Amino acid sequence: MMESSMNATSAVFLVNNVSNNMASIMSVMDDSGNLTSLAANINKSSNNQELHQRMCPTGFHENTEDLMCMKKINFDEQYKNPCWNPKVDDLACLPYFMIIGMQKCGTTDLFRAMIKHVNIIPPRDRYGDMVKETHFFDAFHYGHKLDDFEPRQYLSFKDYRNMFSSLSTKIKKGNTNFITGEATPAYLWRLYTWKLYPQNKNKTKPIVLLPDLVRHIIPNVKLIIVLRDPVDRSRSSYFYSHSPKKPVEAFDKAFLGGLRLIKDCFKVKTEVECILNDTLIMPFRKQVDHILPGLYYYFIKEWFRAFPREQFMIINFKDYKNNKTKTLNRIFKFLELSTLTEEEMINSGMITKQAKNRGRQIRLSSLNSSTVSKLQEFFRPYNKLLLNLLNSSSFDWT
Repeated sequence: MMESSMNATSAVFLVNNVSNNMASIMSVMDDSGNLTSLAANINKSSNNQELHQRMCPTGFHENTEDLMCMKKINFDEQYKNPCWNPKVDDLACLPYFMIIGMQKCGTTDLFRAMIKHVNIIPPRDRYGDMVKETHFFDAFHYGHKLDDFEPRQYLSFKDYRNMFSSLSTKIKKGNTNFITGEATPAYLWRLYTWKLYPQNKNKTKPIVLLPDLVRHIIPNVKLIIVLRDPVDRSRSSYFYSHSPKKPVEAFDKAFLGGLRLIKDCFKVKTEVECILNDTLIMPFRKQVDHILPGLYYYFIKEWFRAFPREQFMIINFKDYKNNKTKTLNRIFKFLELSTLTEEEMINSGMITKQAKNRGRQIRLSSLNSSTVSKLQEFFRPYNKLLLNLLNSSSFDWT
């Protein structure tokens, strides 16, 4: 069910600015599967107190693990990074930036390069090891496993902020211009985790999505997204979890099966309903989750509704791959950090001069052209929607 009227059916979000404790954006699906504001479903004569009561019946608290009902954090403006004092002599920090997408678009390489900048301090786990993906907002804070093979784990809010304690230590020594960040590229598309959030308990449609949680906790965070031709991204995703020596027939079977499941869902539900449908994704992960993340338009649209566009930097994977120096400096400017020469980046280990992996390129281009054509045909209308949304020819995969 492709969106036929963008203005008529698109979601409207409400920024609740009446209370300092609710600087967040609420959303809910209407009966047709489109997203609309939570406030639109409350009688026009209702006041904001009713909205607050619906979201957080017991009010807002400092010490709560319900992120949407956490009191707004008063970050200390003397620091560049969002930091505050939860207690006397206790400095806590949260990310200044987040790489929220997309998986298999070079985010690991990008994050490892970025943290080589002298002013970026990476997060670390309790053992002191560097952490790229925290999965705090989409999984671990709610005791949710990423797949059947990983152990269940839980991250409290304190656990999460402790990951950035290296920055707190640095700032306490007087280095106030340092920042930290994380890179969980699944954040962009894992909107189907909405059932984990207390506000959505026993609901058939969400009133809170992942971007709302991030907005409420870190309203000024800078968000970085890397996108790639969705067909290439899908193939890369497949080869990441399957042996490249597998026959082409296995690739065809997986992707044709995944396309069939997604198209069957689209016949009876809207794209938004299917994207938010965890029963579509979870039982058939191997077939569906190589493809579904490539519907960039729908995911970015939700994040755009939660945050002002000036808080985003969206990068084409090819631009990063072909000119890392230029792309990294664009990011550093976006983060208001000093830029570097190519020589400085090489000396710091941020980039290296090495031959391209042409073996991988040959392997990807040798796949069944019929299956590739079907993927291109599937993504084409959604790529057009994305192109209009971003208004940039850099993302023209139509």
